[in-house]
Amino acid sequence: MTEYRVEEANSSDRVERISRIFRINGNPKDDGHLEWQYNNPPAGEAVTTFYVSADNQDAAVYSVFPVAFKSSKHGYLKGSQSLDTLTDERHRGKGAFVACAKSNYNSAVSHGIDFVYGFPNQFSAPGFFKKLGWSSVGYPPFRVFFCNFLYPLKSKFGINLRLPNFFSRVVLSYKLRSISHARSLRFSDSVDFDSGAYQALWSRFSESFPLAVDRSSCYMNWRYKQKREDYRFLSLYHGEEVKGVCVYACKQKHGGTTGYIMDLIYEPGDLDLGFALLARATLDLFERKADIILCWADLKFSVNAVFPMAHYFPLPRKVQPIKLFFGVRVFNSDCDPSEFNDVYISYADSDTV
Repeated sequence: MTEYRVEEANSSDRVERISRIFRINGNPKDDGHLEWQYNNPPAGEAVTTFYVSADNQDAAVYSVFPVAFKSSKHGYLKGSQSLDTLTDERHRGKGAFVACAKSNYNSAVSHGIDFVYGFPNQFSAPGFFKKLGWSSVGYPPFRVFFCNFLYPLKSKFGINLRLPNFFSRVVLSYKLRSISHARSLRFSDSVDFDSGAYQALWSRFSESFPLAVDRSSCYMNWRYKQKREDYRFLSLYHGEEVKGVCVYACKQKHGGTTGYIMDLIYEPGDLDLGFALLARATLDLFERKADIILCWADLKFSVNAVFPMAHYFPLPRKVQPIKLFFGVRVFNSDCDPSEFNDVYISYADSDTV
């Protein structure tokens, strides 16, 4: 019987080894993206574990990368997101996934990581929940805005027809003009995450959250400015004071042109400001011929009330393009999985866009 060993990768060859095992299994990864994801996150380097065969071939890989969390109960926690798990097709059925993950979690604890979380799909979720001791936190809170009512035909049958959502477009345009005029608001197509004004805005926005990824300057610069993606930015000003920021994207995915509201951060308690910012981003995605716009917005958080105001509706699970789960495994005995029932997430917390 072939013998295997488990070993933790170091930063000097991690990217090369991950790239190789994914490439030979028909799922190539961009080396620049891997370098960004694994070696440069602001909370510290990723923890990567390989399952290695007797002839020194990488048979499987499991990785987590650290993410700083802001907690009303604990102050700050060092979480980690699970990603890029793969077993080489020649070595499947030999316990590689479980062995890699368990060794990885032991290493994560030694790196001061308090918990691991992730969004496994319907195929990988059973392995996490049944074999790795993860607790289920439900599903990502998908909401959708329809720019093109004929998108279902386009995505399913490739029929490239368009019936624009003129009603929502007119309503959003009218309300945006009214609020902007009445409040003397102005927009900028850039965001300065390094400014003290942004830091103060994020602090106020997140003050009521029991638990959330810490979207301070270093994280936002890493997540959006350093990543090789075509993100778009909006800042909302009243006079010279920044009152909100929005990050969004537009991609050819899911059988059409899909927009994503990645992050919407604004002065809490002032829904007009949040609505104006979201409406401006939505109308821009209209101009970019988006068929639909997706977001994660749990209405248990009052700041997300602007999404239904802007005609973003719940996306039924049975029609979601990818059926994701939300799960967590806690390492720190001071934490409890139930705390994640009240975690604030947005599409920024997905690693797919």
